Amino acid sequence: MTIESEKSLPKSVYGARWHQTYTESEPPSLSSIRKSIPKHCFEPSLSRSFFYLGKDLLLMSICFLFMLFWGSKLASPFQEITWAAYWIVQGTLFWALFVVGHDCGHESFSKYKLVNNIVGSIIHGFLLVPYKSWALSHRHHHKYTSNFHKDDLFAPEIESSKPWKKRKTHWTARLRRFSAGMFGLMWLPYLIGFSKSLSSHFWPFDPLFKDNRTWVSISIMVVFIITALLAWFSLEFGFMNFIAYYFIPWFIFASWLVVTTFLHHNHSDVPWYSKDSWTFVKGSLSTMDRSYGMFNHLVHHIGTHQIHHLFSFIPHYHLVEATLHFRSTFPNHYRYCHDSISKEYWDASLRYTNHGFMEKGKERFYYSKETPDLGKQHRPIKSH
Repeated sequence: MTIESEKSLPKSVYGARWHQTYTESEPPSLSSIRKSIPKHCFEPSLSRSFFYLGKDLLLMSICFLFMLFWGSKLASPFQEITWAAYWIVQGTLFWALFVVGHDCGHESFSKYKLVNNIVGSIIHGFLLVPYKSWALSHRHHHKYTSNFHKDDLFAPEIESSKPWKKRKTHWTARLRRFSAGMFGLMWLPYLIGFSKSLSSHFWPFDPLFKDNRTWVSISIMVVFIITALLAWFSLEFGFMNFIAYYFIPWFIFASWLVVTTFLHHNHSDVPWYSKDSWTFVKGSLSTMDRSYGMFNHLVHHIGTHQIHHLFSFIPHYHLVEATLHFRSTFPNHYRYCHDSISKEYWDASLRYTNHGFMEKGKERFYYSKETPDLGKQHRPIKSH
């Protein structure tokens, strides 16, 4: 297999709409996909990673200082408009910063584990995320992506054959599934314990963390230290300043995280597999690439998700190039959705809530409006 030359590749993964239909055939092997991607795409650069980290921190600082010394002193209605712009931009920059920390968790920030752990703990700690415990639960998701028996991230609910258990499943599952459409409101509850695969990201003794308890504990302590500093900021400069300068951007960041993750794993054409029919390549290809418009560069091309799942150790700054090579070599196995993000999030949330229950024994499942609503004894959310 030959690697496509740079001249023969399109300039962007986002340019023209991608109309190629995904072919439900036996996927290529992981090794053949890897051979289609240039070797340098798999190599992290410490200096380049720190450049992107520094850029994000610089832009965040500029936004904060702009509002502190100038934007907050404008007359109405310009002050309100400037605050709204600050919240959107700063929240998006928080999300971009998280993506760099996400690279640390996949060890694509650098080749040095100590550097990855230190940088990741500080970055994610600032965003109130316990870095190491989240990184480990996130790796579990990567290991079993789209396996509805083992991946608990937006997976369908398997029906129980017992009526009393079925009723209980419907109530609790519908509540949990409805929360996926609530933007960032459920992000902290998820970290604290609203998860099926572990007790809490703040509990270092969870079995998932047994080989990494030291760094899990350190990253949890960093979150507590940041929380204490934020409490001091709130007492020193006022609670409303804490809300305006930090919390609202943090909520925008949490919403970015939930919406992005949800849409990468939810589409009516994307299958989920049973543990017997699932393979790593099948599961990784059952994710959806998406474009976030003018924010693509700012959020480090997080929309290039198929390649990220196939090779999570590719640094974010090589994902576009790797995706272009993969798409060129295996066009029938590339998934890309060009529909409106807001419309897709609404539609996918409805499908996820109302059509996320499946009978035992199935080998494959799709989130589709044609899927019977097995929990219909409880009133489904209607789309207007």
